Amino acid sequence: MTEYICSKCGYVLEAQPVDADNWICPICKTSNVITAAPAGENWLDGLCHYSGPGHDLPVGGYCKIVKSGAPWGPELLARSWTVSDASTDEGIATKTTKELTADDIIIGVTLNPKTIAAIVDTYGRDFYQIREANGGQFMTLDQWQTLFGTNGLGLVAMRNMRQKLSGGGVHF
Repeated sequence: MTEYICSKCGYVLEAQPVDADNWICPICKTSNVITAAPAGENWLDGLCHYSGPGHDLPVGGYCKIVKSGAPWGPELLARSWTVSDASTDEGIATKTTKELTADDIIIGVTLNPKTIAAIVDTYGRDFYQIREANGGQFMTLDQWQTLFGTNGLGLVAMRNMRQKLSGGGVHF
């Protein structure tokens, strides 16, 4: 974190100055200019760390695969979807992508492992990278699994399919 030291008497300010461009030394009354943070210092560190509900869900991603000029989505890898179904004894049902409806509540997905293996052979293990709720660097699927213990690719697939089923866009 940046230290604020008086240019005349060397007094170290204990708190961050409240003025935008300068601060007055309480000892010698010298006006000290506030300079920009040194290069490489992330002045946002600790300012906004989200740890609430959904902090362990992906908020964005980057994919090396492009489909007809549009980004490719992992929902295309879905072999089947698990949906909530109160009419069954288990409370769930399995559907294909074509069987899904806007009323379905997706609670799981089974991705085709052979398709994933073929993609990894072509593009590498970092073919899809994910960003978490607090931003930061993109993570590989392995890094996501290690950090959160979940299948990040499956989570993105479920999110994307939910958006597609709801028609996308803003809903009120």
